[in-house]
Amino acid sequence: MTRIIITGNPGVGKHTIGSAIAKKLNYPIIDLNKFVILNNTILKSTRGDSLDVDVKAASIALKKELNNRDNLIIIGHLAPYLLRSNQIDFAAILRRHPKQLLQVYNKRKYVMSKIKDNITCEILGVCSYDVLRRFGRTKIGEFDTSITNIPKTVKNIIAAVKSESTRNFGMIDWLSKIENEREIIDLILFDHNQVC
Repeated sequence: MTRIIITGNPGVGKHTIGSAIAKKLNYPIIDLNKFVILNNTILKSTRGDSLDVDVKAASIALKKELNNRDNLIIIGHLAPYLLRSNQIDFAAILRRHPKQLLQVYNKRKYVMSKIKDNITCEILGVCSYDVLRRFGRTKIGEFDTSITNIPKTVKNIIAAVKSESTRNFGMIDWLSKIENEREIIDLILFDHNQVC
């Protein structure tokens, strides 16, 4: 059994890289966003721009699905909330430079509050922390998609799955890289809802 999670913030390349790994290994994919919708585990949202997931119901549905599947690629930021450590073999956390993410979000026409939230989460490593806390240090690795092309990232993730010695974590520090990026600093510090 080899179950590989591909997770990270929006815009880091989860679906592109997850699909490339699935093709290379000939593994099926579970897209967690689609999974929670297909299994009716969405709660009525109090916010207009996002969906709230019934974590308990989605976890139960996913556990049933995993009972019938061994080799698998699981894609989505929901992974650390829906899965337990004993259900997976490796979690690849994709990271991307905040300036590149800003370009992706603007292209996707995200609202400013969503852009700010996602950029801040990437800078602080919130996804990495959640994955570390849920799955433990030996089952995870971080991969910077802003400096490595898709084939190289795929190769690096497959190598990390096969060997714990290639599992890097905690090496990506965006704070030191954005100190002179005025656009990013203003974005995360400025209250875009405040009227002057």
